[in-house]
This record gives sequence, C-alpha cells and structure tokens, in this order.
Amino acid sequence: MRLFRSVVRPVVTIGISHRRARRRQAGDHRPDALHTQIVPHGEGTQHPANTHDGGTSSPTAREDGPLVSVLVPSWNFLNFIGDCLESIVSQSYRPLEIVIVDDATSDGSYGVAEEFSARDDRIVLHRNDRNVGAFENSLRLLELASGPIVMFVGADDVLHRDAVARLVEGLEQAPDVVLSFGHFDLIGEDGQVIDGRAAALDRWPSLTPIPGIELGDGMLRRCRNWIGSPTAVAFRASALKDPRQLPGSEPGRQPSFDVLWWIRILSEGRAVYARETLSHRREHPSSTTQSLGALVKLLDAWCGILRHAQALGFLADPADAQEAWASYLILMCLTLAQRDARRGAMRFARALVSDARAACKELDAVGRARTYAYVDSP
Repeated sequence: MRLFRSVVRPVVTIGISHRRARRRQAGDHRPDALHTQIVPHGEGTQHPANTHDGGTSSPTAREDGPLVSVLVPSWNFLNFIGDCLESIVSQSYRPLEIVIVDDATSDGSYGVAEEFSARDDRIVLHRNDRNVGAFENSLRLLELASGPIVMFVGADDVLHRDAVARLVEGLEQAPDVVLSFGHFDLIGEDGQVIDGRAAALDRWPSLTPIPGIELGDGMLRRCRNWIGSPTAVAFRASALKDPRQLPGSEPGRQPSFDVLWWIRILSEGRAVYARETLSHRREHPSSTTQSLGALVKLLDAWCGILRHAQALGFLADPADAQEAWASYLILMCLTLAQRDARRGAMRFARALVSDARAACKELDAVGRARTYAYVDSP
C-alpha cells in the first residue's frame, strides 16, 4: 500500500493530467505561425518576414550592439547548409561573428561554407581532421567564440531575417536576463512547414523576463524541452559554466547537452521568450533526432538531467519533484511502447533499467516525505 501511495498513484494521476492537457491542445493552430514554403538555396531564396505580435517586422538593419557569435556545427548537410548560411549572413543585426566548424564532412558541405567565407569577412571557418561528434564539435565552437552573446544554428535550419535582432532585444531587457529564445516551426526536406510548436509558453507575455527557476521547473515537471533545439536561442556566454562538466558527457557518449545547458544557464538568471516565429527547424531522415534509438538515448539523458537540475536548486518543492519523476516514468513507458524505440532500447537496456530504478527510488522518497509532512502537520 505504501508503494502504491508513493510511486504508482502519482504516476497514474499525472498521466491522466498529461492526457487531458494534450486534448486541450489538440487542434490548436497558432495564428502567428508562418505557414509558408522555403525555396531551396540557389532558386531565388526569399526568407519570409517575421510576424510579430504587433505586425510585420521592420527591415531596418541594426549596425550597433554587442557582438553575437553565431556558431554553426556542420556535418554532411550539403542540401541544406546553403539556405542556413544565407539566412545568417542576411540578418538585419550586423555585429556578427559567424563561426563554422566542419566535422570532417564527406559530401561537399565544406565547399559551400568556403564559398560563403570568401564573400563575407565575418565568417570564421574551421575543419576537424576527424569526426568528433555533435557534443565535442559544439565545445570546439564555444572555444572559438569571442562574443559576449552566443547562439547555435543547426546547418540544416533556417533563421528569419530579424531573428538575431529579436533575441538580442530580449537579452537587453535587463542585465540578469541570460537566455533569449523564440518560437520555431518544423519544416521538411522541401522547406514546407509541417508543424508549429505547441504554444506551451504563451502563458507569458512576449519579451517579458521569466524567472529561470520557474521556467526550468516547468520544463522538468513534464520532461519537455520547451526551449527547443539550440537554433534561435541566444545566451550570455558567461552564464554557461563549465559546459564540458555535465552528466552524460563522459568519453564515448553523446549527451542531450542542449537541455543540460539550458538548465545550467537558467540557474544563473532570467529568460525571455519571443512569441513570433524566429526560425524553421528542419526534420529529415539524417537529422540526429530521427536516428534509430534517439528517443531511447533521450530517456537515459532525462534521468541525469533531473538529478543535475535538483543539484542546481530546481524542483525544490517536493510536489514539483514528485511530478517530474512521475513524468519521467510515464515518458519511459510511452517511448518504449513504440516499435522503433524498442529496437533501439536493446543497446541501452542496462542503463534504462538503472534509470527506472533510480526514478522509482526518487519518487518513493518524495512520496514518503510528503506523506510524513502531511501527517505531522497541525
């Protein structure tokens, strides 16, 4: 009975609330999402104007402001990197340092980057002698960045013309704002918008500082990366402490470092969210999120993320901690119910069993603490 109260009941209760939340969001189409098609690079590419809460963005270029290091990790994205780099060099915010690190590509991507580097002196181009993987390549980019503001852009993604300007505007709201991010849409290989991200963050007014702990707790309670992939996320370089020293970053592993970095940065201050669409994130068979076992690896990562976050002061409320660990167990069940995920789980079976035991132990401990607090209260 005690096990039911502390572990099973929270999982079932929170699972029901998750299902109700999904039903409420079903069919919710953002009125400000850009349902448009991006023409491939070299065929008259035109990047659509941003749609702001107050109307169409101004095309005026901004020539002053802090230097922004735009970091582009490149690996075998020949069909997409041209569109990506064109969207960066065309930004209305001009004080940019564009750092590209080619991770030993073999498809001609480096040649495209060289063409852009020859015509724009803001581009700094490097190439690894061997493929080091996404995590090490991102660390290399951070080492090369010299701007006080940093943002990553996937070589297969596309920015809107005012994306950097809007992200910098968010960081300039206050000195303690350490992270600025905006809404993104998903596009396919042909550039067609296939989905708009759920409006989970629209509870906050656009460009209004959000307490980092509050935002982080919301993400952790549902085991959801509300901030999203690094594209169209800008942060103060000083807020990312020891990026290499994170759980899951041991040699031979590729951690879910974007979520870990967001949590680390949010622990240092506030964040700002821009409701308008600032970027298109591309989904295609060769993207890392679509690879076999990617969802299972993310499951393994979330266990470390929750523990790491608690050590940084997140989930201080026992009710939040209970919901987070229950959400993690629900996520594990839902993920392993998928056929592709089960096939990929064989490689991570031992880690997942250990993660599940750890989650149950954490959930049981929180459940007991809350029960004793209730019994002992006057």
